[in-house]
Amino acid sequence: MEKKRNDKIDNIKFLLIFCVVFGHLLELYPDSNPAMLLYRIIYSFHMPAFLFVSGYFARQGRTKLIRQMLVLYVVFQTLYLLFQHAIAEDGSELALQYTTPNWVLWYLVLLVYYYLLLPLLETDKPKTMGIIAAGAFVLAVLVGFDSSVSYFMALSRFFVFLPFFLLGLYASKLAGTEKGTALLSRRRLWTVLCGAGALLGAAYIRWAQVPINALYGTCGYEVNGTTPLMRVIWFAVALCWIGLLFCLVPGRKIPGVTVIGRNTLPVFLLHGFLVKGIVFRYLGTFPSFQYTGLETLVLTAVLALAILLLLGNPVADKAFKKVFLW
Repeated sequence: MEKKRNDKIDNIKFLLIFCVVFGHLLELYPDSNPAMLLYRIIYSFHMPAFLFVSGYFARQGRTKLIRQMLVLYVVFQTLYLLFQHAIAEDGSELALQYTTPNWVLWYLVLLVYYYLLLPLLETDKPKTMGIIAAGAFVLAVLVGFDSSVSYFMALSRFFVFLPFFLLGLYASKLAGTEKGTALLSRRRLWTVLCGAGALLGAAYIRWAQVPINALYGTCGYEVNGTTPLMRVIWFAVALCWIGLLFCLVPGRKIPGVTVIGRNTLPVFLLHGFLVKGIVFRYLGTFPSFQYTGLETLVLTAVLALAILLLLGNPVADKAFKKVFLW
């Protein structure tokens, strides 16, 4: 895997951005619906995988990217708050604030944090990589004991998702080295192990009735009603899914897939206006479907794909960059 344009990673990004949109549409379903198990499975890996990919392509000295992320955060935080106020029916006053990221915007905040820390995190020594990554995982588990670390400036998510960003960063360092090549040469073994881990993780989520809040990484254990062990298992499951994606997703261009995988940012930032506006506001909870059949789930997936096609095509991406990225 190279740091230049990579079809495999673009294909993975397509699957991940589909999971983002599909997962947000699944929030329409009542908690009692069996499809919510799929929702929990998606949330067990899709954002850790996105942070892994972000870490893989991270480089020092990208001040322009940091500036762009900050601008995008301020702009879209404002737009989302204005939009939600416009479609709300409770008559509440508009409250603009920038210390608690709205909805998906915490991801932008985390990228700013991590890029600013790159000079301290980057290393070419495998042993040092292991120590830093292990320390980040321990810190991600320990932070759950402090309930005061939560939504404010996405601090809880900063600690919880840092290990995945670091693993992506260090994977890019090891790619092409003797150790990295040796690991990649055992692809069949990793596929079996990661596949088994992903299946066991899905079974655990079903058996333990893992609260969805436990997979957001936003609050401590006391608030979520979870345990440190549950967070450790979540991390292990997420790593299995990440490994499985890299083992199984093809590394060639796939028509309609690879190109959207290259244009995930406009989908990520703009799909909320469609989901929150068209779906939540005007279609409500689709009461006529009652969420009883497979056809409803298929319809939800088709709607998610339609949103990807609308916002992730090259024309939309070019327009987005022209308006928001200078």
